Amino acid sequence: MESQIKNAVINTARLEIHRGGAISATLFVTRGGRAIQQGFGGLCVFAEDGGDIGGEYIYRILKTVGVSSWDELAGKPIRIRMEGELIVAIGHFLEERWFELGFFDKRRQRAINNALGLAAASGMDTQKQ
Repeated sequence: MESQIKNAVINTARLEIHRGGAISATLFVTRGGRAIQQGFGGLCVFAEDGGDIGGEYIYRILKTVGVSSWDELAGKPIRIRMEGELIVAIGHFLEERWFELGFFDKRRQRAINNALGLAAASGMDTQKQ
């Protein structure tokens, strides 16, 4: 599948605690100047029973976007790499700096998510037309 790069703006950066003590991190972006909001991430970044990739995940997002604090993400322009309708990477708006979800071991992440009953690692798409 051929990937496409599009401009986007981060609307919301969300950290959430789920049942079983898991924390997920998601960026919600508006892409292409249209009123389509889509999620990136949604990964379980910490689980009480094992699985802590949160620090590195958050660090890579902040470093890629070019901010030093999670609360600075909202309103920042970024680039997104899409495969079909799925966001697979985010990039700095001007510099050639990218963060790809595939960076993390997908088998490990899937096992953590399955154990905690969470949704698939990425592909969270909450479209608002």
